[in-house]
Parts: sequence; C-alpha cells; structure tokens
Amino acid sequence: MTVRQPHRPLRATRAHHVAAAAVALLVVIVLTLALRPAAPGRFPVTGVGPRVGQRVPDLVLPDLVGHRRALTAWRGHPVAVAFLATWCAGCRDEMPSLDRARRDLRRRGLVVVGVDAVGEAPAAVARFAHAYSVSFPILLDPSSGAMATFAVQALPTTVVIGADGRIIAHHEATIDEATLRRAVAGIP
Repeated sequence: MTVRQPHRPLRATRAHHVAAAAVALLVVIVLTLALRPAAPGRFPVTGVGPRVGQRVPDLVLPDLVGHRRALTAWRGHPVAVAFLATWCAGCRDEMPSLDRARRDLRRRGLVVVGVDAVGEAPAAVARFAHAYSVSFPILLDPSSGAMATFAVQALPTTVVIGADGRIIAHHEATIDEATLRRAVAGIP
C-alpha cells in the first residue's frame, strides 16, 4: 500500500517574485529599444565603416541631374563629404560654412560634396540647394547605402578624406568653418 504524502503547494517567496518581475522588465526594455524606429537625425548602422586613417571605398551616386559621380574622380584632392537631409536643422545651419570653406580652401584643392543620405526626391534636394545657395555638388543616395558604408549614425556628419583617399576626420554634428579648416590643415 502506498502512502500518499499530503500535497504541499509550492510557495513562491518574495525574492522569486522580485526576480521574475526584474527579468520581465528587462525583456520589455530590450524589445522596446530593439524595435523602436530611429529618431529623426539618428539612423541604425548596419555595418562598421572605414575609420580615420583607412582608405574609403569608392562611392558612385547620381547628382541632381542624374549624372553618376564617383568619389575617385576627386582622388588627389582633399574631399569633405557632407551627409545631409533637407529636413535636418543642423544640415541647413552648416551649408554656408561648407560653402565658404570650399571657396576659401580651393587653393589647397578642397572639394566639398554633399550627399542627401535619406533618399529624398531630387526636386526637394534641388530646392534645398537653391534655398541655401549651395555651389558644391550634391549627390543622391536613394537607398541610404552610403550611410551604412561610412557608418553614419547621425545627421549632419562630415567625413574629410585626404588626397590619398584615406579618412582624416569623421565629424558627427554640425561642422563649422574653423573645424573644417583644422581638418584640412592636417592634410599633407
């Protein structure tokens, strides 16, 4: 004959409840951060781009009239690549500085190139360029692939490339003329 033991319910202690609640909260936080859309001006990066001192990959994108332009076309000159969007306040603020720096540093060979990094319509980008009297070329990146290639995480971002094709500065914020001049001054 089998003797049955009296049924004792499992007793959860207060510590077990606190631990379970903490784990549930952690799961909710991780899922919220992983699934939230990027805030305006911030973008998820899908890869690690070239770092300061490394060669940049070639970038071939259409300009505002549809002609394909390659970064390698400017090899031998320092190039400031300004990643921008028409809705970006910092991008609008830095346009006059970039244009002045391009004019003033032309003797040093500086080339400034804008890249609309968020796939905006060419007409909207052309209106932006006209409104801010931009005199440098702006390329269109309809797939935002250049952002991933250069590991751009925020707008505006300016990547300064030396004449040898190596990155000499990666500036993530509105760049002013003095900062750009310092970056270009370091170019051999």
